[in-house]
Amino acid sequence: MIFETIRHVRQEGGRVAIVSPRIDVCRELFPRIQQAFPQEESLLLYGESEEPYRYTTILIATTHQLLHFYRSFQLIVVDEVDAFPYEGDAQLRYGLYNALAENGCLIYLSATPSERLLQEIRGKFAVLKMPLRFHQRPLIVPKPIQYSRWAQAYRKKRWLRPLLQHLQRLVKKNFVLVFCPSIQLMKEMEWAVRRQEASWLITSVSSQDEKRMEKVQSARSQVYKVLFTTMILERGVTFENVSVVVLGANHPVFTKSALVQIAGRVDRKGAFTEGEVIFFYDQMTEAIRQAIKEINEMNQLARSWLTDGV
Repeated sequence: MIFETIRHVRQEGGRVAIVSPRIDVCRELFPRIQQAFPQEESLLLYGESEEPYRYTTILIATTHQLLHFYRSFQLIVVDEVDAFPYEGDAQLRYGLYNALAENGCLIYLSATPSERLLQEIRGKFAVLKMPLRFHQRPLIVPKPIQYSRWAQAYRKKRWLRPLLQHLQRLVKKNFVLVFCPSIQLMKEMEWAVRRQEASWLITSVSSQDEKRMEKVQSARSQVYKVLFTTMILERGVTFENVSVVVLGANHPVFTKSALVQIAGRVDRKGAFTEGEVIFFYDQMTEAIRQAIKEINEMNQLARSWLTDGV
């Protein structure tokens, strides 16, 4: 979506920053930008980045890094603009506008813009909706499944059985991401499933994991059958041949936006592999209803685009 804009700005001699609140998103974007613009000098910059700062024509960085710049970029693209910690942070917002050159261009990208953000940009930004991915397949609509014992499933085999049955079915086709609402539950579930399925290569990853980068890269390489995770992989990461399970989709941590983002991990690239999205819940919530409704509405808009030849 942004490559032609970046190319135009660079042809005009402008400097470009592509930023995100999430480090994982920046790591994902960096090799893509390098591949798309091999003739440009680019740099990946975040708090613990290995390479020291140097001047480059394209910068990929966390939003915090913009606090070090003043009127430096003719184009700033903010990917996942609604994500923590940028969302609602006045200092980071100030840093963003301070780093933008006079008469510079600002682009926000998000699948789930907040109402606050929409109010802020009303009348100032042109708002464009993109309901289709490049492969033009519809978004995967989540399947809500009632699961009364999801929070205690690791304690007894019969309580674990519903999850195991779905995992056994899904791993025949795809690698599976299982999202958990807490690190503690994630660890308990990983241990319980590994006991029942010793032949599967299973692991977990969270913000506290020192091997986080290596595990995510291994997951991209299809090393694991099942990867248990928390909200850190909610957005900005791409896996091929993946299905997604949300364990406890009714938990407050899984907002409507989070559920839409998580569902969006499936069928992002590559050939269609019948990837599924499953929301396990023990009590239906408005967040679950609204997430499914929003995905269906985007698919409906996409169908109209295809019909009208947009």
